[in-house]
Amino acid sequence: GLSLNGYGIDGYKIVFYANGGEYADGSDAKNKFFDIGTAINADDIVSPSDEENTFMGWALDRNATAPAENLGTVSKSDTVFAVWQPKLTLTFDVSPGVFPDDNVQVKTKRVDKGGLVTVGGLGSLPTSYCAEKSGDECFDLRYFTGWATNANPLESDTIHLDDFTTEDDLTLYAVWTVDTTYTVTY
Repeated sequence: GLSLNGYGIDGYKIVFYANGGEYADGSDAKNKFFDIGTAINADDIVSPSDEENTFMGWALDRNATAPAENLGTVSKSDTVFAVWQPKLTLTFDVSPGVFPDDNVQVKTKRVDKGGLVTVGGLGSLPTSYCAEKSGDECFDLRYFTGWATNANPLESDTIHLDDFTTEDDLTLYAVWTVDTTYTVTY
């Protein structure tokens, strides 16, 4: 028979509201129907997304800052809300060199808090720059050899991004290594 609660005599509709994000189909909510007394869960609900935030889970309060460990059991139609955490900004500074694709010294990207720091999505990385030249001749060639967390880094400041994560916004600076040249006279 027909029911005013949206499911039938023994169940209710729970709305999974994206709370500022959206689902892959562009909608801001998904409905799931539950029998009375069953645990509310997000099984079969694909998490929503948001370019500026990381999806953390679901809560019963629109303004929650952490997901609920337990969404309760179904006793009425209700709404649960996506919980978001702002993504971090990673800044990659290669000055005085430039990124070769677009001739800029600084690029940024957004990452999840605690996520792995990678250069993916930045395009081509610089390989070298000339610190001193006369006309077309370079007298002081520097090679890009990695990243450091401090400005004006030395080669010994180089960090390895293989397992590097961050909990805060971060700027990484290019490490430039002097090209050592030797003159051989015969």
